[in-house]
Amino acid sequence: MHRWLYVLVPLVLLLPLAAAPIDEPTPDELIRQANAAFARNDLAEADRLYEAALERTQDPGLVAFNRAAVLFHTEAFREAELQYTLVLEDAACPPERAARAWYNRGTCLLRRGTSAAVYRSAIACFEHCLNSPAADPPLKADARHNLELAKLLDEFLGVEPGGTR
Repeated sequence: MHRWLYVLVPLVLLLPLAAAPIDEPTPDELIRQANAAFARNDLAEADRLYEAALERTQDPGLVAFNRAAVLFHTEAFREAELQYTLVLEDAACPPERAARAWYNRGTCLLRRGTSAAVYRSAIACFEHCLNSPAADPPLKADARHNLELAKLLDEFLGVEPGGTR
């Protein structure tokens, strides 16, 4: 009986080591790898790495923001818009990221716009960006430009045949 204890005790002590993960990259490493893939225009790899980082990150808003950029570049504007919405719903979202997310979400809406309601949503996003003290002057200039474009498109789509709204 005592002989089995000499074998069993070391096995029980080694069991947690067998279950330990094998050198999985940290979320920060995955984000860095994804950023590098994005920079070399390997969008599928970037998206895969951002998805993997999302499962373990302490900053899901950052991953959603970066993933939205990938989706925007693949012209998946609705999916990118939804990722930017996740960024804006993150209670820990830094103000600078939020300002940029409002602008980018508005741009997604502008690019996919099919109705006056979509353009009005884009208008609201650009206005949020413009009202943000964290938005820098170049971002505000771009937001003003896109705001005017969204207003023109909203007005154009809102006019009934015969010139009434």
